[in-house]
Amino acid sequence: MNPFAENLNRIMTELHITGSQIAKFAGFDRTNVSRLRSGARIPSAGGATAARLVQGIYLCADSRNDLPALCALTGSRPDESAEQIQNALSSWLFGEAPGPSARPVPRKRKPDGNSFGERLDRSMTLAELSNIRLSRLINVDASLISRYRSGVRTPRANPEMTSHLGKILWQRIMKNNRREDLARLMLLPPEEIDEQYFLDWLCDFDSFRDDGVSTAEQFLDSFDSYSAEAGIRLPSFEEAAPEPILRSSRDFYLGTAGLREAVIRFLGNAVKDGADELWLYSDQNMDWMTSDRAFLVRWAALMNACVKAGIRIRIIHNIDRSLGEMNQAITSWLPLYMSGMIESWCCQKPKDTRFYHTLFLCPGHACIEACPVVGTEGGAIYRYYTNPEALEIYRGAYKKLLESSRPLVRLVQPFTYNVSTSELTAVQNTLSIASMPEELVLGFGSEALKQEWEKRRKALETQLQAGILRECVPLASDEALFGGRVPVEQLPGTEGMFYTPEQYSLHIRNIIRLTEQFPAYTFLPLPEMPFQNMRLVITPEFVAVTRSVPPYLTMTISHPLMSRAFREYADRLTEHYRKDRNSLRRMLENRYL
Repeated sequence: MNPFAENLNRIMTELHITGSQIAKFAGFDRTNVSRLRSGARIPSAGGATAARLVQGIYLCADSRNDLPALCALTGSRPDESAEQIQNALSSWLFGEAPGPSARPVPRKRKPDGNSFGERLDRSMTLAELSNIRLSRLINVDASLISRYRSGVRTPRANPEMTSHLGKILWQRIMKNNRREDLARLMLLPPEEIDEQYFLDWLCDFDSFRDDGVSTAEQFLDSFDSYSAEAGIRLPSFEEAAPEPILRSSRDFYLGTAGLREAVIRFLGNAVKDGADELWLYSDQNMDWMTSDRAFLVRWAALMNACVKAGIRIRIIHNIDRSLGEMNQAITSWLPLYMSGMIESWCCQKPKDTRFYHTLFLCPGHACIEACPVVGTEGGAIYRYYTNPEALEIYRGAYKKLLESSRPLVRLVQPFTYNVSTSELTAVQNTLSIASMPEELVLGFGSEALKQEWEKRRKALETQLQAGILRECVPLASDEALFGGRVPVEQLPGTEGMFYTPEQYSLHIRNIIRLTEQFPAYTFLPLPEMPFQNMRLVITPEFVAVTRSVPPYLTMTISHPLMSRAFREYADRLTEHYRKDRNSLRRMLENRYL
């Protein structure tokens, strides 16, 4: 067997690393690793394949805290830089003396959602526009431009704003006579580029991440910017539910228009009659509610009236709805969720492809029921029941449906790592209390902080025993740190507490210790917080979103498609901002210690 293949197999055997694990970090298929192991393919020492393989082995060993073993095998030291260790690894693999020819060349990143930030940054430089100037030209907050530019956010969910942004940049770049510089950036001849080419290049989202990341960002943006005072003006109860509709005694309604009238009667009378609960289920297309804005406003007014009247609302969503539909359903109901009066479930049974089903029940008062053939909703018959016998039958039917459902969206008390899961990613704007050293906690002299730290520290250790923990946090700037404006994680009893530079250094030193002690712990420094007013906890099973401004609450979402979208969002952050332990330690030490 070729010496290269023998050395590769020895590394994988002694470090207990699989081909799939190396391939994941190297960025190519595991069959490539198999061919390299068998000797069927021998890469050149200075080539791209060798560089990617060396980087993959290094990152894989780093993620498992196996760098000391790798360094012992290849003749380097764990305290050396990433480049030095990879250089030694490459030399050892190929049996060469260390030198420039054996040095791995960092592989180019494949285009992903963050390349929009890179392209935006370079385009703004050519346009000679600052974040503030560009934000004023397209009428958005300068902090949003900063997040786009750094790559922690993308504007995919707002094509109108993106188009406006591109036009402004193109005009300014042309005005500055920077066509040739832009052409070099786009890798095109100057005579071939025009405004549309530029916009397509800048916003080439089809070659970036898929819709999951965009959906997660869209939801988080709605949650982050929610304000009870900023909503649209709703009509009065009398405007939304006229008396003739409420007094109707009809027992069936026809088509979409009929369903809307039936719903107005149903909700309006629930408020007037002092009902206790509403039980709602429908797997038909949501266009009946959302396509007519005038009706949607009336519906919102009546649902708001139900909440104010103390009526609790139970809704069962259908698991087969698309990701876009689920996101639309949750965001459109967001003000109602904020009230704490909504109990949200997700039915696990597959949807019938022949019939739609709608069941709106106000126990003891009224019921709307329909089962139209798919595609005939516009002419369907929606029956309206008020007699006790029918209401009791549908009450039993709804309860049976609930037996096959699980919670979808819930409001819970704010929490941290109080669950044990295979993988957990936390995104927040301050260092976690859980990663504080005990001497720092005691130094603050706060009993509330000490008690909370004890709980969170125990939960952190439990999570690290159960699986992976990744913390994504923007680091403090010198201006904020030496100006006394870096807050301790805000919790009940810790309001108004800020780090001194010395205290922040103690915390950073302990984070370095955690990364070296626990292979499952990863700290990812972000350039800034993607969303200012919240904290995220993302697991394979659910996502928890906690607001750090009024109204204070934590919302958990467990729908499979939504959970996957948030995992993709977490993976994007991790892929772009992760540092190997040696590089992270050096960066943190140089900056804060």
